[in-house]
Amino acid sequence: MHRIAVAGCSFGGYHCTNFAFKNPDLVAHLFSMSGAFSIKSFLKSHYDDNVYFNEPMDFMNHVESWKFNHMNIVLGTSDGDICREDNLNMSRLLAKKGINHWYDEKRWASHDWPLWKIMFSEYVRKIPLHI
Repeated sequence: MHRIAVAGCSFGGYHCTNFAFKNPDLVAHLFSMSGAFSIKSFLKSHYDDNVYFNEPMDFMNHVESWKFNHMNIVLGTSDGDICREDNLNMSRLLAKKGINHWYDEKRWASHDWPLWKIMFSEYVRKIPLHI
């Protein structure tokens, strides 16, 4: 089976992570750069199954970790990133579940395109090539 790579920055990091974790059979590589992993702040106090199944920090607590064994998961952030805490929390959750991933924290960079340009080129270069 052929699988895809997904990547995104900031809220795009949320989208690619949400997609990959809901569809692990379709995704081989996940590169989230400065991801924000929650939509709750947009919904006031509303919470139902639609929210739950689109909140990776919630639904990932109840998944079987073996489903992600094949996936190359990278959570990229920086010490000056407004989403650093989200990435730390996601990394802790994945570690607690025994899901292999790479938490990559750069230094002296903010939540912006220069950081993501550096990250993306580094992450893509590290994709294992299968011929």
